[in-house]
Amino acid sequence: MIDNYPSVTVLMSVYNGEKYLSDAIDSILNQTFPDFELLIINDGSIDGSSEILHNYSQQDKRIRLHHQTNQGLIAALNKGLELARGKFIARMDADDVSLPERLAIQLAFLEAHPDVGVLGSGAVAMDSSGISSYTVQFPMQHDVLRWFLCFTNPIVHPTAMMRQPIVAQVGGYNAAAVHAEDYDLWCRLCCVTRLSNLQNVLLLLRKHDSNVSKVHTTQQLQNSVHISHLMISHILNEEISSDIVQRLWDNEFQKSSDVRPVAKLLYRLYHAFVSNNELSIKETQIIQRYAAMRLYGLARPWAQDVNVWGVLAQAFYLDPELLLRPVKRRLMHAFGR
Repeated sequence: MIDNYPSVTVLMSVYNGEKYLSDAIDSILNQTFPDFELLIINDGSIDGSSEILHNYSQQDKRIRLHHQTNQGLIAALNKGLELARGKFIARMDADDVSLPERLAIQLAFLEAHPDVGVLGSGAVAMDSSGISSYTVQFPMQHDVLRWFLCFTNPIVHPTAMMRQPIVAQVGGYNAAAVHAEDYDLWCRLCCVTRLSNLQNVLLLLRKHDSNVSKVHTTQQLQNSVHISHLMISHILNEEISSDIVQRLWDNEFQKSSDVRPVAKLLYRLYHAFVSNNELSIKETQIIQRYAAMRLYGLARPWAQDVNVWGVLAQAFYLDPELLLRPVKRRLMHAFGR
């Protein structure tokens, strides 16, 4: 610790989170890495959260509380960025659980890789009762993550650890990106720093009926498509039709001729990533196979229409084993390989 400032600020926003709040706080206080502050923004909670937070703050001086009227998650997180004293910002949600070595493992990686400014990790989804189900993992390579940012959010927000100066450089969270604020932030940060994901599972991700993805599905999707449109236009260095990007996300078409412009956009993106020969063989393969899978998914419902045969041909050109891969995965799983 330098000048009494911690290495890491764990940033948590709380709004009416009493049900899972103690589990979330305990998971941070029980980290094996000791040099952190837990900065909690109480965003106008009207349930029992305030009392829980008060009791914890009296017991552990690593907790800093900031109370404010309800202003929403983005305002709360930006207030947290303003108040944070750590060189690194670790995000944490009030309903998730960080595994004990999360901070230690992520900080060690970032100190060993000074070119990486944002680091996520794997997570295991669990239900409201804490029963685990499936694992969420995304690629670790920066250029592969840039590719996936064109179509989805490939860093689980509450697993992220970020360098504070770089987040400040891009202005923190964008108030216009409601319910997609993390996706927007990664897209802006990837232009000024490298992104990565650890494959380690370092977080238990709570899935319940109050999750943003369930309560605000429409607005989240709308803003995500807009962010995707900006990202794709930036990579291709031209203004792309927002309607085509919308169709890329919807993956629904009224007629076969609607498939071709979306497939053309996807194929152009693929070439934009692989044409400079800067990717490793593995990175190229990941992007190539994903592009093939998406092209096949676009054309498959219209496979009997000659208008999409060219799209299918592109898919199989990129990945000749496209149809065999699911079978191979099932066989490998069945034989424990």
